[in-house]
Amino acid sequence: MMRRPPRSTQSRSSAASDVYKRQEQQRIKLSLRKVQSDPWETAVRELKKGSPITGQVVKLTNTGAIVLLDAYHIEAFLPVSQISSERIEKPSDVLKVGDQLEAVVVRTVFEPEKERRSMVISVKQKAIDQERAELREYMQNQSSETTMEEKVKQKDRE
Repeated sequence: MMRRPPRSTQSRSSAASDVYKRQEQQRIKLSLRKVQSDPWETAVRELKKGSPITGQVVKLTNTGAIVLLDAYHIEAFLPVSQISSERIEKPSDVLKVGDQLEAVVVRTVFEPEKERRSMVISVKQKAIDQERAELREYMQNQSSETTMEEKVKQKDRE
């Protein structure tokens, strides 16, 4: 009749075989992503709705353009409706790959736990914001004593 080895010996040998198996399965993985901070974290922290950005068109689709943001090295989506204040059918009617453009941030989604990252930008909103700023500056430079009626008459004379 065969005797079973004492439990302590049996557990040591199974533990040793587990270690050996783990050593065979170990692999070395190197990744710069783990060392460097996530560019999305920086972009979300620094860019809020309305923040101006610059970028380069890297891809055109039927629904818009993909723009690589210069300062953050992330991609943002520019919907066809936000390319111009005038109606356009296709982004390729106005843009081409490699075009540099200025826009503003419209929306940002950053949910790292679900790996959801997206940013929507708008060239059209940038133009609207610039017009509003110019109008505000113009109104501030006008004499506060001048009435609207006088301004209209002055405009008619020009």
